[in-house]
Amino acid sequence: MTMTLEEWVQQHLAEFDEQYVALHGQPPLAECFEWAQAIERWQAQHPDLLGNFGPIDPDIDRGLLTTAIAECLHLAMVRTKTILGDLDLEHIRWELWRWISPGTEHPAPGSVHWPAPSAPFAAPWRALMLEQAADERWRVVKAATEALAVLTNTVAQLPPALHDYRLREAGLTYVALAQAAPVVGIAGAVAVSNPRFFEGLEGLTVVKATQPS
Repeated sequence: MTMTLEEWVQQHLAEFDEQYVALHGQPPLAECFEWAQAIERWQAQHPDLLGNFGPIDPDIDRGLLTTAIAECLHLAMVRTKTILGDLDLEHIRWELWRWISPGTEHPAPGSVHWPAPSAPFAAPWRALMLEQAADERWRVVKAATEALAVLTNTVAQLPPALHDYRLREAGLTYVALAQAAPVVGIAGAVAVSNPRFFEGLEGLTVVKATQPS
């Protein structure tokens, strides 16, 4: 029997989050919010950097923006079953955009198939996904997409010290989120599936972690 998109989302959101907690001792949104806060701060410090569609709206609520970035990261992890540091920055930025776009086949936020997370992340998630008018929520998600585009473009322009090795050894040519850690000020070790892919990147410390299956 073919599984519907809503059934897939319901099953995989819950299964992924449960397995992540078992492996890492905390829900994935804890790590997603840590990154989202760093990305939001970095973007606020560089308002002159442009996304795909121009400058990021300066009137966007920064708390809502942080939550939207965190949910982009979370949904990308669930869809690809990839740990955070390994995520493709180019793909992350469109994730929440796809989920709430008009006419999307994805379930509605707050539904049984896309439920609100547990505390302490329930309040900021509900503030964005359930308490904002649709137009305002879309404006925030567009800003989050832009902020991630700015970050992607910035990291992609750094010296490509890892490109040849990663291409030769793994066919891995995309820019991973872990590579953005020195840019946004993440100082601690970043979990990745293969630390060798990140050897020689200045300012980045990585540690091997198990991916949810």
